[in-house]
Parts: sequence; C-alpha cells; structure tokens
Amino acid sequence: MTTSIESPISYLAATFLGVLQGVAEFLPISSSGHLALAQNFMGLEDLPVFFDLMLHVGTLAAVTWYYRSVLFGARPEPTNDLPDLRNRNVFATVCIWMILALAPAIVAKLVFRETKPNETPTSLSKIGDMREQASERPRLVLSFLGLTSIVLLVASRASPGTIGVSQTTAGHALMIGCAQALSALCPGLSRSGMTISMSLLLGFSATWAVNFSLMLSIPTILAASVWESRHLTLSWVKLNWAPTVWGTLIAAIIGWLSIQLLARSVQRRQWGMFAGYLWLVILVAGPFVLMRSHG
Repeated sequence: MTTSIESPISYLAATFLGVLQGVAEFLPISSSGHLALAQNFMGLEDLPVFFDLMLHVGTLAAVTWYYRSVLFGARPEPTNDLPDLRNRNVFATVCIWMILALAPAIVAKLVFRETKPNETPTSLSKIGDMREQASERPRLVLSFLGLTSIVLLVASRASPGTIGVSQTTAGHALMIGCAQALSALCPGLSRSGMTISMSLLLGFSATWAVNFSLMLSIPTILAASVWESRHLTLSWVKLNWAPTVWGTLIAAIIGWLSIQLLARSVQRRQWGMFAGYLWLVILVAGPFVLMRSHG
C-alpha cells in the first residue's frame, strides 16, 4: 500500500529528495533510478509534477552557475576544453552540437510514447512506460544500474583522449546524443554516465567530456521540464510552497558540489569508483526487492 505524496510534504522529505536530486542528477549514478527506488521503499506514489520540476530547476541553476563565466561573463584565455561562446561562430557550432545531441532523446520519446489511460500497450509503448513505471519495477531499475556500472568500468579503462572543442564534429554530438537517448528511456541508466562514457570512448579529453555532458544537461533539463509540464497542476502549490523552495535550494547547492566531484573524478581517472557504489546499491537493495517480490 502506498502513501500519496500529494498530501503536505514535510521539510524532511523535501530535504531528502533535494539531496537525492542534487547528487544523482550529475554524478553517474542515475537520478531516475535512485528516485524510483526511494519511492518504492518509502511507499510513495509519483512526485507532484510541480515539486519535481522545481527540483530540476535547482539542478539547472547549479550547472548554470558553474558555467556563469562562460555563459554570461568575459572568460579570458579560451582553451580547447571549453568553447568560447563570445565567438559567434563557436556559439553557433555549439548550438548545433546541442541540437544534434538532444534530437535522439526527443525522437525516442515520440516513438516510444507512454501508454495512455484505457489504451492497450504496444511493444513500443511498453518501452516508453519503463521510466513512468520505474517505482513499481525495482528489479528493472537495479538491472539498469548494473548496466550503468559496466559502462562506467569500460569507459574508465579507455586510453586518455585528446579530442577537444576544435576537433569535435557533428558525428560526435550525434553519438553522444544516442547514448543520452538510451538513458531517457531506461530508469537506472545514468544520463551523465552514458554521455561522459561515450565521450571518453570517442577519444574526448577528460575535461571536455565533462564539459560537453554538463553543457548538454542545460537544454536537456529544460526540454524535460517542458515535456513534464504538460501534466502541471498548481492546486498543490499553495500548501507546499515553502518546502518546495527549500527542496529546490538544497538541490541547487548539492548539485553544484556534485559537479565539482564529477569533474575531479574524471580528470583523476577515478570514474570506476561510481561503478563500485552502484554495485553496493544493488547488493543492499537487491535482497529487499527479491523478498518483497516473493512475499
């Protein structure tokens, strides 16, 4: 029996969910997978759309602040690991890369659309339903967390690359976008894990791999928020605006700290440590999931 989170949300729950969003949005451990497991074990139904959107606003603020000098300021001495967006040609090229990298996820969402109420599921819509039904399918989530860990281990053993901004092509962007599209469909398959791992396997330098993934997260989070806002209802907001603002602030702060950890771990070739963490989650949560499924 689940307890609906549509009732008033406590500051404790808002803090927990804000921390969870901030940590898992950027680190390669899957925010969707962790949220689904948290909902399953805490007995919660889906989060209200407004609260979920505001948590994403928090992490969007974190990554925007991280790149504030690139996006809004005059950054001296451009390097090959970070594009100079003051240059119109470079800015246009980066926009094209972002569009190409975002396109596969949009196509995947349209092709593998969710099953509508009173509609018979099809083979395509069953794939689209995986993320929507993630909290009810913890074994599936744990399987994709395991797949994420394998991808991280493979990428962590790749030879250091040298591809930077000037060597990046539209083909690179499209392949990274295909990796992101898989994570958009599969709960537990980390977006940052897939995009950074693909970048490293393509030969990107560690710093540029992180920067490309984080810059891609900006339009991705915006697009996901617009997509989810079609379900938005504001009746819940009056009762819960204060905990929502608190959770958003927590997500922003923790998200910013997580970005620092992400960048250092890739640069120091410690990408594999997140695979170890995911296996710890699987080992801890797995027995409970199996007991509940056979209970």
